[in-house]
Parts: sequence; C-alpha cells; structure tokens
Amino acid sequence: MGGALAGIKIIETASYVTGPFAAQLLADMGAEVIKLEEPKRGDPFRGWGDESYSPTFESLNRNKKSVALDLRSEEGRAEAARPGAPNGGIATPPPTSSSPSSVSRDGYAGAARSS
Repeated sequence: MGGALAGIKIIETASYVTGPFAAQLLADMGAEVIKLEEPKRGDPFRGWGDESYSPTFESLNRNKKSVALDLRSEEGRAEAARPGAPNGGIATPPPTSSSPSSVSRDGYAGAARSS
C-alpha cells in the first residue's frame, strides 16, 4: 500500500478508542501499523457484540497487523527488542495510559515520563 507514510513502521500498544483510532489513521495513510496485544486477552473490543469480531474492533483496526506479546514479562520485552521481531527491534515504550508506578513495576523504569 502506498501513501504519505509508506515505509514508516508504527507500534501500537494502545487499547480502547483513542490510540487505536490514531494508529488506524496512520495506517490509512500508508504506515505499517503493528498492534501489540496481550496474549490470551487481546484488545478488549474483540469480544464486544455477537459476532467473532465486533464492529467496533473492526472499524478501529483496519490496515493493521496484530501480534500477541506480553510486554510485562522479560521474555516479551526481549522478543520486542530482538532484531527481526515484528517491531523490527525497536524498543517499545510503555502504554501512555500507564501510571508511573505500573511503568516501574512492569520494567520500563527508564522510559517513565513526567507530564
């Protein structure tokens, strides 16, 4: 797919509406968006509704790839940082909705930002 953002890789760690919507817009403009989801749970919107995928999930996740990866585990973080991994070995920051205490607890102590 072409577009203004062709060749750009985006790693999405968000869930619910705002983050997935922003990443969807980037995908629509040609970026390669890789959505990281928690193993066994996935995006909370996957299970909404009576169908296999909810219309809300489908509407916010078009043009994306999806990978199940537990960024709270050492193994998951090592996989995310591995060259050739789905995110190309790019260090994945914590979700922006994380509190400073959960950022530290989940192993992202160096990535915490103050507002």
